[in-house]
Amino acid sequence: MKSFWQRHLIVLLHLSFWAVYLFFSIFNVVQYNSFGRALLYTGVTAVFHVVICYYNYFQLLPRFMRQRRLLPYLLRLVPALALVVAARVLVEKQMYGSLPTDMPYLVTVARVVQVAMGMLFMLAFIALLRFTTEWLVLEGRRRELENQQMAAELKFLRAQVNPHFLFNTLNSLYYLAYTKSDQAPEVIDRLSQMMRYMIYEANHKLVPLEHEIRYMQHYIDLEKMRLTQQVHIQFDVCGVVEGVQVAPFLFMTFLENAFKHGVNPNGQGDWVLLQLQVRQGVCYFALRNSKGNARKNEFSESSGMGLQNVRRRLELSYPNRHELQLRDNPEAYEVNLNLQLN
Repeated sequence: MKSFWQRHLIVLLHLSFWAVYLFFSIFNVVQYNSFGRALLYTGVTAVFHVVICYYNYFQLLPRFMRQRRLLPYLLRLVPALALVVAARVLVEKQMYGSLPTDMPYLVTVARVVQVAMGMLFMLAFIALLRFTTEWLVLEGRRRELENQQMAAELKFLRAQVNPHFLFNTLNSLYYLAYTKSDQAPEVIDRLSQMMRYMIYEANHKLVPLEHEIRYMQHYIDLEKMRLTQQVHIQFDVCGVVEGVQVAPFLFMTFLENAFKHGVNPNGQGDWVLLQLQVRQGVCYFALRNSKGNARKNEFSESSGMGLQNVRRRLELSYPNRHELQLRDNPEAYEVNLNLQLN
């Protein structure tokens, strides 16, 4: 179904075409006749053009576009065209006696061919408008379906992130409850804030970067509650982040992996360094973390699904506008993600 603006644009195109046609027709005839006679002649000939063009536009072309059969289409169009051409020539002879000069109006083969060629040109142009508008409508539907499919896939991919986060957080909450820590109420409060964000805000295509930063800070605070003071965690934000919009949960996979694989609860000397910077329309995300006791293949096996998830979301949300680098150094893991915001 065509949208409101599409329907009005199509009508405007048709009206513009006929306005141009009438202008040049009157201008051509008025050189040999009075303005009133030129207007009458142009109006009468325009009626025949309109009849054959829109009979083809509304009746024949839709059937041809559905059936894709040329012969039945021509068998209907050619007789209709011949009938309209004959009617126009006879009306001209009856009305004008001599046109455009004082010479007698003669029904000749040349005149019939001239009228038929003029109508064929009009038919072709109006048919081109039909094909063009139909193509634009189909292209719009295709893009709409692609966008809906991408949105559904993004929603599905984000839904895969949420259970993973809940599993990790509930583990932390279980640990605090098991040790009868006074921090358990604070954990529940932080968790409720994060859940509220996940449910009510993060389903949008883009979210404020400030909200993502707050979400990551809550997550880091939750992780700190189960870690010793000897684990060094640093989160720096540089540049102006107000008003910046990003796709939700792109950074969380890397942050969760950093704590899951690079930090031991009682580890000494383990560390996580996170920096987020916005500069000249680009968001720079840099994360480095120690390996702790994680084995090299353990990181890739357990994090493979999460990395595939975030790679796919990057392709959908930032096609040709992102750069992701993962480095597995001897003593640390390193993630660098750049997002072009404009």
